[in-house]
Amino acid sequence: MFGKSKKEELSSRQLEVLNLLRRGLTNGEICRTLNISENTVKTHLANIYKILDVTNRTEAASIDLTEENFSQRPSSQSPNKREIVVAFEKNSILESTPLAYSVVCATIEALHQYHIFKIQVVPPEQINNGTDYQIKLTATHGSGDSLFITLYQDESSTLLWSNLQKIKSEDEIKLFAARIAIQIFRNMTISAASKYAENSDLKSDWWYASSFANVMMENRNRDEFSKCESSLQSILDSQKGNGYLAYTLANVYYTAIIENWVDATIYTSKIGALACEAMRNTPYSAYSQFMMALYNILIGNKSDAIAYFEQILEANPQDVMARRYLTQIFLLVGKQKEALKLLDENSLYIPDVNQQPFQLIAKSFIYLLQDEYEKCELISQQVLMIHPATPFARLFMIACNNKKGNLKESHKHVQKLREYHPNFKKNDVKEFLKGVTEEQQECFISLLWNLD
Repeated sequence: MFGKSKKEELSSRQLEVLNLLRRGLTNGEICRTLNISENTVKTHLANIYKILDVTNRTEAASIDLTEENFSQRPSSQSPNKREIVVAFEKNSILESTPLAYSVVCATIEALHQYHIFKIQVVPPEQINNGTDYQIKLTATHGSGDSLFITLYQDESSTLLWSNLQKIKSEDEIKLFAARIAIQIFRNMTISAASKYAENSDLKSDWWYASSFANVMMENRNRDEFSKCESSLQSILDSQKGNGYLAYTLANVYYTAIIENWVDATIYTSKIGALACEAMRNTPYSAYSQFMMALYNILIGNKSDAIAYFEQILEANPQDVMARRYLTQIFLLVGKQKEALKLLDENSLYIPDVNQQPFQLIAKSFIYLLQDEYEKCELISQQVLMIHPATPFARLFMIACNNKKGNLKESHKHVQKLREYHPNFKKNDVKEFLKGVTEEQQECFISLLWNLD
């Protein structure tokens, strides 16, 4: 997009700052990474904007400089270490819809916070075979702006996701951008996991392998654990410093520990080793902090884990995994009000989360512990309408009706539990409640007196 003279005007330090900006780092993270003051970072950015003839960090990060001049990496880099290229199709219509245009810019910045994408804003004719994902944008102006977004796999016409967003005021821009970024990231992950499962040629590609592992662990797929562990470790051995890959492997280990698939002592040490190496190399990375949070949970330092997760969310509020784990820790340490507040906040950033059993069940359990049985029962009913086999929601209905003296209704839910889970016993409840305090366990179990 710019001639060679433009690129040569950037100093080596400015290229370093631009490279970190392009990876989604904040000014504070850039100054700590380069060991310079934040004012110096601001000065470099002002000069970069002037040289590249742009007005903000999103436009600067989207400039398609050549790879060797931009990242200063060897041209012989393995294709398996490549960045994931996300191309936003440039659309002149957006310029006449300021609210929609602002949401697009904010969405690009939000996607940069994942620190794994190379994001381009290019005309349709410049989208080529090197593009992993393509995003098309159209907008209309009326009472506010309407932004229509479609996400496609590579340069093909395979539609992965679409969304119509109506923006009425500037106050909505940041929240809408975070929501869109979450949905884009989620659908890219699911698509990559599916492609990985089908195509053996992708086995050594870090993005596809990581996506597959994250989806499998989210669904607690024990059969795929060994495959995920071996493939991720193999790729990580050849790609030292890939923070997202290490983060994914740590999450695989953590899931295996929580689900009792592996020896907890051995795999806790493995997470600790990954976390320590990451903190030595990139201490301000959200992925390094995430690994430290997992390790601190496992060794009993829940307050430190909370601090790490809160720091992650402060920098990147759309980190769904951090939100999920922080909610769980709040429950484990008895911070029910904080857990409820975070769950309500989650529903703002992730509207679809209201349809996910984990979020609803967590909220139901908090209401149960707070003796708010009507609220617990109402939410549990919502879960059972969509997921009738969910044991936790069924147990909550039994507990609530026992507490209220509705024994006939309680008996109906006991029968339904037996229907879906014929081998379920009262002692199995403790397995569901692992990690919850003994006092909370006894409180819940005492309300299930008619289960056996």
